[in-house]
Amino acid sequence: MLTVEKLRKDYVAPDGQRLHVLDIAQFTLAASERAALLGTSGGGKTTLLHVLAGILKADAGQVVYAIDGQRHDLAAMGEAARDHFRGAHLGYIFQTHHLLTGFSAIENVMLGMAFTGRPADRAWGEHLLERVGLKDRLHYRPGKLSLGQQQRVAVARALANRPKVVLADEPTGSLDSASAAATMDLIEALCGETGSALLVVTHDAGIAARFPRQVKLSDINAAGGKS
Repeated sequence: MLTVEKLRKDYVAPDGQRLHVLDIAQFTLAASERAALLGTSGGGKTTLLHVLAGILKADAGQVVYAIDGQRHDLAAMGEAARDHFRGAHLGYIFQTHHLLTGFSAIENVMLGMAFTGRPADRAWGEHLLERVGLKDRLHYRPGKLSLGQQQRVAVARALANRPKVVLADEPTGSLDSASAAATMDLIEALCGETGSALLVVTHDAGIAARFPRQVKLSDINAAGGKS
């Protein structure tokens, strides 16, 4: 499903010094696989996830998704093409919800369908919100929802386009332990329902222990980094 080879990402510091953040020889994620990527704060986890999602462009190497018999290398795409690919095939869950405050829960989820090129499916959006326990909050704006409820809307939004791969960046980092466990249960259940592969970035060993595969970023990244 996903193959990363010879991936490099650098940043230029304000003083002009080049910082080597990612230098990954190889990383793979199979179709429907669930894996946790562990790393310390500032180690490059978020940068890697942004590159895998096409939010950032790699400086070198390949980020290849094999979908429906076709090969898509995000590292070779321009920004518009990467945005379109992400909207059509990937789901992204941020550490904080990043909901649009002027839109209701169902409207935020429907926006997740806006870049797929397919007709919006309101029934699917309502189903997702029901699955995350917000059937009676469809028309609530984020300001009327608790932090945990807002993150559940964000989870539903990430699954709105029935993605092939879900990338989650510390999705429970701002939640208490009970809410974190419930949110991870929802993420895993919904990925199972859609058949999505799941890669969760975390520094929490307890979260990582839920997954059959655990990868330490320090084991695959030859560069020291920053997130």
